[in-house]
Amino acid sequence: MDLYIFSEIDLNLTDLPETQFKVRENILYMSYVLIIAPYVMLVFGVPGNLLSIAVLSRRAMKDNIFSVYLISLCSFNIMTMCFNLPRFIVYGETGKEFSFPNDFVCMLYRWLSKTLIVVTNWHLVVITGARLTFILDRKKKVHYYKHNPRSSIFLICLFAILFELPVVVFWIRFVNIESNETVCYLPGTSLWVYPQVLIQGILPALLLILMNSWIFYIHKHRDTGLISSSHTSKMVRQLAVLAFVSSLQFLVTMIPICIVYPGRKRLFDLTTQLGRSRENLAYSLALMFQHFNYSTNFIIYCFFGKRFRVELCRLLLQLLKPCGAKNFEPKEYLSSTSNSEVSRIRTEMSLTSVAKAMDQDKIDSLINQLTPPTDSACKKSNSSDHKSISSYMAALDSNGRGGK
Repeated sequence: MDLYIFSEIDLNLTDLPETQFKVRENILYMSYVLIIAPYVMLVFGVPGNLLSIAVLSRRAMKDNIFSVYLISLCSFNIMTMCFNLPRFIVYGETGKEFSFPNDFVCMLYRWLSKTLIVVTNWHLVVITGARLTFILDRKKKVHYYKHNPRSSIFLICLFAILFELPVVVFWIRFVNIESNETVCYLPGTSLWVYPQVLIQGILPALLLILMNSWIFYIHKHRDTGLISSSHTSKMVRQLAVLAFVSSLQFLVTMIPICIVYPGRKRLFDLTTQLGRSRENLAYSLALMFQHFNYSTNFIIYCFFGKRFRVELCRLLLQLLKPCGAKNFEPKEYLSSTSNSEVSRIRTEMSLTSVAKAMDQDKIDSLINQLTPPTDSACKKSNSSDHKSISSYMAALDSNGRGGK
């Protein structure tokens, strides 16, 4: 969707003063949006995604099956923001689009930009699908660790590359400006706009809502074996919040661009300066909403995890240790067992199976108590009883003699 360019507006207006004021006001607001919002997203989104990558790359998180997906998501978030947001800043400050020395470089930039957007959006779908698959596999006692996340990521990238390649080859248009520089864009009237909206926004949103609803239904109405009965209600509430927030974020950030991008001619009067200024303002706001997803989705997909927050605290305290920070060891990770045993329990056993193992130990101890003693044990018991009786009779005998 970034192939579309802003409409040109002639500032030498001949309209009424009121119309001139509205046009200039829209241009001013658009400049503020395109300058301030990208800087905020870069300052907040890039360090946040880098911090998430640092936490997910720690040795304690290696057994987390979603670490590969989340690291890839954060990496593509950074690439998408660094690739697209500078273009908006330049337009907000200068009022001109990115220009390139020739058609090939311009087309390559647009192709990479659109490919990154498709890959990042579909990462959210794949992560949610992996979470659903993990729950279903655990219910069927199938080892999820046989799945290869890198293969899924590779297929996403291949799909995005092949899908966007016809766009830049057949539908892109070039505009030559001064100094023999080129600006390329995708015409808003072309039929390829609708597949773009479908693949980048509508289809991922529908899949996210469907899979999040399925996950919530499984935890609400079925025994998944992943959580103990005493924590079921709390887990379901947390899962409901996570499913709702993740779906809502994608909808809020992608719906504006899905409406403005294909419907610009129906929503705005592009034959007037005022209509074009309103269209540019709406388009800039929609773009900022779209990229707001890439600067904040790491919060929902990473920080909602308890183990992630624990490892984040450990990492921060390690960095602050020279300043006198104390060591941090969460209660859920304290154990008298060895590190290898703790790791095995984390990765291969759920809370329910751990409880079953504890119950089995209790059952074994009860069985040992109720098991009848063997013959040798009976002989030892009889001999000890005989010795105690003999000593007791001897003591009574001596007391009787002393009395005489």
